[in-house]
Parts: sequence; structure tokens; C-alpha cells
Amino acid sequence: MSVASWLLLVAIINIVATWLYPASSYGIAQVLSTSERLGVVLYSVTFLIVTPIISIWVFNTTTRLIDREMQGKAISLREVSREGWHFFFARILVGFLVALSVVATSLLTVPGFFLSILGNSIAPVLAIPGSILFILGLFGAVVIGTILAIRLFFSAYQLLLEDKHGRQALRASWKLTQDRGWATFWRMVLPKVIFFFGIFTIQLFLVYLLKIFATNLAGLNFELGVRIYAIGSTTIFLVLYALVNPLIMSADYLLFRSLQEQEL
Repeated sequence: MSVASWLLLVAIINIVATWLYPASSYGIAQVLSTSERLGVVLYSVTFLIVTPIISIWVFNTTTRLIDREMQGKAISLREVSREGWHFFFARILVGFLVALSVVATSLLTVPGFFLSILGNSIAPVLAIPGSILFILGLFGAVVIGTILAIRLFFSAYQLLLEDKHGRQALRASWKLTQDRGWATFWRMVLPKVIFFFGIFTIQLFLVYLLKIFATNLAGLNFELGVRIYAIGSTTIFLVLYALVNPLIMSADYLLFRSLQEQEL
């Protein structure tokens, strides 16, 4: 939890950025002031740079931390934090390769897409076959993409816990889930559904209370009410995510180790 709490840093920066964010974004047109320009820059930097960096480090460090705790090893937060940074760029590479593998399935829609374009421009006879081929390609992309996502899900764990880098991590994850695709899928999805349903229910309740609070506090000041609501709803989400994140990662870790034991 102490590692996941670093996600709250994103919430703090987001509060500042949202407070400075231009009122025009809430439907109130005006010339941007210096502070509002700063809000735009801060919000962009947080979304594009700070959040991805912290998220990757938190994942790496929490995974290593859970592994040490499960194996009864001595835990040094400073050492585990260094290990999280040590695997930072390797984790980016593995994540990129997994994403590339899954996204590449969208190429199945390309033939039907181009036939549809030709059918709507110079060869109408190709319109219907193109549409059918596009739908089939889209279906195939979803099915194959889902299978790849499941089979390659443990690539990051192969990197962080077994020190397998790049394509070696992907091959190890593929082998680990061989002939256990559906079992892996349900054991991956069910805990997340339970956790997220609980968090979503709590979030709805807290956001409802926040809306009442923001409306009463702001009164006739529309801009103030919208800012309070935007800050509060984002903060609620990040705090709840920081709380549930270690539980989700622990479930994935236990599944990873269970599959390893079955593989032996």
C-alpha cells in the first residue's frame, strides 16, 4: 500500500492542474490567463508523462514487493524501489511488444476496409463483399486479440520475477498459458470483476455525495461547482484505485505462481 500510495501524487498534481485549468473548458469562454496556461501545461504533463512513469514504477515495485512478502523474504522498500526503476525501460519494451502483438490483429480488417472504400467510390459491386469482409475481419481481430492478450498477460511477470527480457518474456508467457487459456481467462477476470464492481459501487455513492456538496458549496457560482466536482471525482477514483491496486496485483501474482506450479 505504501508503494501504491505514490499514485496519490498524481491526484495532488491533478488537483492543482484542474484548479488552474481554463474556465473555457467548462463552457465559459474567456481569454486564457498565465495561471490557466500553466494549468493546461501541468494537466498535459501529468497525463502524458507523470502518470505513465509512476504507474509503471508502481507496478514493477509492487510486483517485486508482493513476491518477497509471499516468499517470506526480508522486505526493504528502498531496495525494492531501486529494483522497480531497474526494470523500468525493460518493462516499457515488454509492454510495447505485447501491445503491438494485440493491436496487429486489427490488420485483419484492412482488406475489407479498402474493398468498402472501392465499393463506395469506383466499384459499387465491391461494397457488400467489402462490408462482409470487414465485419469478419473485425470479429477475427477481437477474438484473436483477446486470445493474444490472455496468452501474453504474464509477460511482465516473466520479466520482473524470472528476469526474462523482450521477446523471451512473451514466449515464456505464451508457454505458461498453453492449453490453459480459458481457465486462465476466468481466473484473471473474476477477481477483477469483483474488485471493480465493489469499487464502482463505492465510487458512485461518493460521487453522488460530492455532487450534492459541490452544488451546495458553490451556490450560483457555476465555475466553482464544476471545478470542485472535477477535482473531487478524479481524486476519489485515484484514491480508490490506489487502495484496490495491491489486491488486484496480488490475485494476478498468485495466478502466475499457480500456473508455474502446474507447468512443473
